[in-house]
Amino acid sequence: MRSLIEVRKQILVGLGSGRPFMVDGTARQAGVMTRADWLERRLEGAADGKPEELRSLTAAWLADAQAEHASIASFARFTLHLLALGAPPDLVGDAQRAASDEIEHAKLCFALASRYGGRSLGPGPLSLEGAVNDVSLAELAVATVREGCVGETMSAVLAGERLERARDAEVRAALERIAADETRHAELGWRTVAWAIARGGDVVREAVRLAFAETIAPYLAYRSVAEEGGDTRDELSDHGLLPHDRIRRIEKAVARDLLVPLAAGFDEAGPRSSRPSLRLG
Repeated sequence: MRSLIEVRKQILVGLGSGRPFMVDGTARQAGVMTRADWLERRLEGAADGKPEELRSLTAAWLADAQAEHASIASFARFTLHLLALGAPPDLVGDAQRAASDEIEHAKLCFALASRYGGRSLGPGPLSLEGAVNDVSLAELAVATVREGCVGETMSAVLAGERLERARDAEVRAALERIAADETRHAELGWRTVAWAIARGGDVVREAVRLAFAETIAPYLAYRSVAEEGGDTRDELSDHGLLPHDRIRRIEKAVARDLLVPLAAGFDEAGPRSSRPSLRLG
């Protein structure tokens, strides 16, 4: 059986799925164990497919499930940071609702991983060691740029693309919920940065400008997969997976056509809209 790293390198399903739970510069996640209480519901019938395809689907949806599960902790910490910095109630309330959304996302993804894997899978314990600390307004804004404005905007667009191409009914139901929620979560990130700049002024604005430049640059620098020798297979799209080359094209387009213009809106007097449009085109 191929390792999870090999599978994700090949298909990159759910790249950046959910809001990462960053601790000391590393995305922290729980392990996986056999349990059924984290399944959104038991999906009827075993999945059909070749063993190799089922292994890939299990690993990919399990990676999404772990990422979504970690997002619960990320939003819980985000809520605490907002409270500590005196954020308005709409941001605090939306952060708490986002954490609840991520519980449902994790359950949906664990259910699909269990369906493709033929056994009940769920999360193990998640370590919180060193995970909660005091942050400044500028530090919160920078983290939100990376994890919310950029990361979750990418996740929302990719989830929509996965939904558009998927044909399996259970996969489509999961991705429809995830795509809608991740869009709201991304918008929460942009609103939070706008509030932080309005409160913190030029110091926060400059920190945000640098964070956007550093975070967006790698996406803009993507070469074509053909140049990189990537895999362009697409036979698992019916089940919510995207090929490497398509993900790269989407991410570069999102960075160029969506993130750069929206980030520029913070340069002078905050974003052009408190609820920016997160649609391409």
